Amino acid sequence: GGGSLREALLGGGGVSSPPLAAALRPLIGQPLATRVAELAEQTEGAAPPRPLGEFESRAASLMAAGRWIEAHDVVEGLLLEASGGGHLHEATLAARLLEGMCQHELANAAGLAAALSAYEEEKDSPLQCGCVLAGEVVEPYSDLATALHLVESDANAALGHALCVGLTRPALLPVAAQIAARAEAALEPLEPRLLDGGDADSGGGEGEAAA
Repeated sequence: GGGSLREALLGGGGVSSPPLAAALRPLIGQPLATRVAELAEQTEGAAPPRPLGEFESRAASLMAAGRWIEAHDVVEGLLLEASGGGHLHEATLAARLLEGMCQHELANAAGLAAALSAYEEEKDSPLQCGCVLAGEVVEPYSDLATALHLVESDANAALGHALCVGLTRPALLPVAAQIAARAEAALEPLEPRLLDGGDADSGGGEGEAAA
């Protein structure tokens, strides 16, 4: 069932790509199903990604525990550090997305939408210092923020984005698993037009470009 499939993915269990995509398609639509299946194949047996900093696991554990004010303080600490220089570009973008999530859970709904909008503008913008942004490092944070943003309006897409996080950024797994569980509780069968990515809010186009 969907629950065991989600648990296998979020727990790092290997599932072969074509059957996985077929199983996920009715739940999250074709574009996200394809992306999740490809990520599962790419990350199976791979070493975990390098941490962006101590803030990553600390903020994730606090967020998973519902301690949003403390998580916000941790993220603010990183942003303050980054403002002093050091070219912490990926960490800064990631922290801003986590900050938006904290604001959302602390009753500032506009904060998350603003963080996602800023990320879309900045991720492809050239950096004045000449550094090259490693977009694939920040993308799981975007997926996590998108999952939270959509969990009440589009549970199917929220589940797809949460699964992407669980596969690509283990440090964020506790938060991704909680959002996935919330999404799964509200899943509805997708209409035929949505199975192939007809929903503009599903994030399918972005997923296909990233694949």
